[in-house]
Amino acid sequence: MNGRKFDLILSTHDTLNYLRNEEELKKVFSRVQSHLKPEGLFFSI
Repeated sequence: MNGRKFDLILSTHDTLNYLRNEEELKKVFSRVQSHLKPEGLFFSI
């Protein structure tokens, strides 16, 4: 994403449930954090 920042990141269809271990979950949240604006929101639905 070339360092782009977003106000909202939306994860749909239980995406996080398909991660296989804690390390993958940590990677996802690290990536989400790096692409959210300071007051941005992350929703997993």
